[in-house]
Amino acid sequence: MKNAYALTDVKSVNKKLKGFKPNGMNREKVVSLLEEMRQLKIETHPFSFCFLFRSMFEISAKAFCKDHKKEGLSSVKQNGYDKDLSDILRDIVKFITVNGTIKEKEKILHGALTELNKKDGILSVTSLNHLVHNPGFSIQSTDLCKLFHNIFPLLEEMNN
Repeated sequence: MKNAYALTDVKSVNKKLKGFKPNGMNREKVVSLLEEMRQLKIETHPFSFCFLFRSMFEISAKAFCKDHKKEGLSSVKQNGYDKDLSDILRDIVKFITVNGTIKEKEKILHGALTELNKKDGILSVTSLNHLVHNPGFSIQSTDLCKLFHNIFPLLEEMNN
């Protein structure tokens, strides 16, 4: 029998990462980032963890859009510029849930979309961008574990 860990425990994050196996074309960098994340200790390297996690979302979202280009998904605006990550992720969730009609998927992905779109959420797209561009913005490892579990299902969906 496998041990269960609290959502706030670093071991629960490590367990999820250990079981995560990205599939599909253009996922090589996702796998490389995942291997690095597995080696990190979140308690001592929360910034590195977030940088890698954010990178995995960006690369996964673009790869997912490429996978489903024929169905109309795109990570690029009509003017040729990249869409904001939050817009791409919102489009992906709409696509996966068929505009909210697949309620089971919608329940699973609700936490991810809510957390990623919070302007002041620790693992929101905005906060992850601040982590890179704002010299005064900081995070604590204690906040990461719980929020990781809210957004991880979307990363899994984009890499199945």
